[in-house]
Amino acid sequence: LAEYFAERARGGVGLMVTGGIAPNRAGWTAPFAGKLTTRREIARHRLITDAVHAEDGKICMQILHAGRYGYHPLIVAPSPIKSPISPFNPRKLSASGVEKQIRSFVRCASLAREAGYDGVELMGDLRRYQPAEVNAILSEHGLEVLSLTPEDVDLAHPDANLRAEALDYYLGLLDFAVAVGAPLVCCHGAVGRVRALAPYEEEYRHLLAGVQIIAGRAFDLNINLAMEVLNRYESHLLNT
Repeated sequence: LAEYFAERARGGVGLMVTGGIAPNRAGWTAPFAGKLTTRREIARHRLITDAVHAEDGKICMQILHAGRYGYHPLIVAPSPIKSPISPFNPRKLSASGVEKQIRSFVRCASLAREAGYDGVELMGDLRRYQPAEVNAILSEHGLEVLSLTPEDVDLAHPDANLRAEALDYYLGLLDFAVAVGAPLVCCHGAVGRVRALAPYEEEYRHLLAGVQIIAGRAFDLNINLAMEVLNRYESHLLNT
C-alpha cells in the first residue's frame, strides 16, 4: 500500500486521501479493517506517510466511522434501525455513547498527526452546519480547513432540475469555503452512479457546463477548484 501511494506521488499527484480509517472498533467497516486508535498502530501508518513524503507528495487520512453500515456485530448508531446493506442491527447510542464516539474522532486525528499525515478528511453534510460553529471548533483546536469536498450531487444528470440543484449546492459550498477560510474546493462526478442515464457525451457536456460556472465563481472568490478523480466503481465520469 505504501508503494501504491508513493508511485502516485512520483507521478505528480499533489494530494492523496487514504481509504476510510476507523477511529475505533465500533466504527470498523468490517472486522480488522483499517483503524487508528492506539500509538501501537502508528508505525504501520508511518510506512505510508514516509513513502509519500520521500517522493515530495502529501497525504491525508480519511477518518470514517461506518455507523450502522458496518459489516460486523459491534456496530453502533443513533438509532437501532438496521442498514439495508448490513445483516447486523446497530446498538443504539446513549448521549454519553455519542460523546465517546466524538472523543474517538479527536484521538484518531491526534494520532494521525503523529503518524505523519498532512491532514485528515472528515465526512459530513455541510448544509447541517453554520460557518461560525465550524470556525469556533477550528479555533479551539488550532486547526485549519485544507479543502471542502461535495456531497453526492449530480452536475451531469439528464434531469435539468437535478442539475440546477447540484449547481446551487456547489455555489453554496464556495460561499461556505470563504466563510471558513478553505482555499480549495473539490469537484467530481456523482458518487455511486456508475452508468450513464443518457448518452455519455451529453452527460459529459452537462458536467463541463456546470464546472465552468463553478470555476468562474471560484475565481471571483479567489478559491482554487480541484477535479477529484474517482474510482471506476464510484462514478462513470472522470474516473481511473
